[in-house]
Amino acid sequence: MYSYKIGNIDTVPETDPFTGGVSQTVLKITETGHVTVSQEFNDNATPVDEWHRRTLAVELNHCNPDDLRRHLENNHLIQRIIDGHDTMWTGNNHVGTLSDDASAAFELLSEELYGLDDHYTLWDAEEWLGNCDADELGINANTTDNKISEIADELAQTQENGEIIDGMRVIVYSSDIQNYLTVLRNELNE
Repeated sequence: MYSYKIGNIDTVPETDPFTGGVSQTVLKITETGHVTVSQEFNDNATPVDEWHRRTLAVELNHCNPDDLRRHLENNHLIQRIIDGHDTMWTGNNHVGTLSDDASAAFELLSEELYGLDDHYTLWDAEEWLGNCDADELGINANTTDNKISEIADELAQTQENGEIIDGMRVIVYSSDIQNYLTVLRNELNE
């Protein structure tokens, strides 16, 4: 019987507000047996539960969330990790510990999950639209902000219907396209 619960699984990349790069997909296993996958940003900080290994974390590719959920359900490695994950008082902090078996299971799980291929790729608007001129995009010096917003929504690539390139679904956020088109319009005004 498996005693862990799988929560939210979010593998869709976002723009990292700290670096301008791409967010990291991170799987977390808490000491209470809660498993989640979320997007994290490079803020140069480690949550205290992770620092003290009460929560175990491993970085993944931006893989298919449905495939990942199937892989995590009824996974004997996760159960071995939870069974061998304990907390002890060091005199200063409650620190997570792993039995030898749990530590080996965590290494194996990390290797397995790292082997899951990327399913999503995040492009910025300039990468996506850089080969198009203003006319092709429907932009001129008089294009209104509302029209730019409409065009951006039409050109956006989403996790549900973005184009597939090299086996990965392209994501280009509407807000990034809107910023790009606004700059393009403003340049035409100059």
